[in-house]
Amino acid sequence: PFAVANPEYVAGQYRRMAEVARGEDRSDAPPDRRPRDWTVIPWTYLGRTVSGGERLAVSLAVAAALAAATAWRRDPLLALPLGCGWMTAFGPATEGNTYAVLAGPAAWVCVAPGPAWGRWVGRVGCGLLVSVVLRGAVPAVGDFELLGVQPVGAVLVMAAGVGLCRRGTMAA
Repeated sequence: PFAVANPEYVAGQYRRMAEVARGEDRSDAPPDRRPRDWTVIPWTYLGRTVSGGERLAVSLAVAAALAAATAWRRDPLLALPLGCGWMTAFGPATEGNTYAVLAGPAAWVCVAPGPAWGRWVGRVGCGLLVSVVLRGAVPAVGDFELLGVQPVGAVLVMAAGVGLCRRGTMAA
């Protein structure tokens, strides 16, 4: 953005976005307004609301672990399922439809060469992600997304990506 627009304007937009992100906390919002990230799991199954500090700590820890996994595997292709998975399951203020960015990585882990267990983990993750789309055909199900199927599906797609990328396959 800095290359194609006035740098002062771009910097101001980034500052404004950071201020909004710092001030937005929907952890105590009604169920239909809650983020659809990993925090829906302890809220739904344990009745525990995750604080903003806990959410940030987990998000940063997972980001560091995923960066380490990508560096250890030395496979830039791994960054796609891990990056998209982190963005949706552990990123800030995820909405249900944001999980659409995992469509490509989810399809890839279902058919990629490698150990069969990796493809099966990917297929289960893909199935969980698709189940939220298909639940629209059954309106009586209610807030299906509050069961945490999307963040679990994202984590399974990420795990399958790690299992399917062999160390150094794309190293220079």
